[in-house]
Amino acid sequence: MWCAVVVFSLPAIALEVDRSHRDGTIVVSAELPHSVSAVRSLLADESVTMRLGKNIRDVKVTPLANGCAELAVTNRAMRRELRYVSERCPTADGWHSKMVSSDDFVRHDIQWAVRPENNHAKVLIFVDVELKTIVPGWMVDRFVVNALEGTLRAMNDILSTTDSPISPPVD
Repeated sequence: MWCAVVVFSLPAIALEVDRSHRDGTIVVSAELPHSVSAVRSLLADESVTMRLGKNIRDVKVTPLANGCAELAVTNRAMRRELRYVSERCPTADGWHSKMVSSDDFVRHDIQWAVRPENNHAKVLIFVDVELKTIVPGWMVDRFVVNALEGTLRAMNDILSTTDSPISPPVD
């Protein structure tokens, strides 16, 4: 009986998330223990991708004729809602979401890349964001990094559950 208690009390293997800045862009990445195709399948649906972040209050997705999608996003952040409209398009290894309008942001640019690494999927998220308010940049960066780490953990959790709507195929 004692052995069973020890086994059940062991913590789950933590997802190792890397954080850095490159020329003002926040980069958060992690190697997910899932196939590249499973991760890409999860991220292919804009409404799923946008709901991975716990601070996303609302997202409206409008498919565009060019194969991209228009996203009208409302975020909960720093005691208020922040809104923007972006165009999200597929790239060679992921997606690029570029802001087209906002009353709250000067810029809001996100790139997702999913690449093979060690028989798993390396997910990289690049964010270049600037608010129109006087909130210090370091505070915005901290908020964004925490949100992105949560997003990567949510992706891993979704792909790790057996009753996930998207089953991870084997590459």
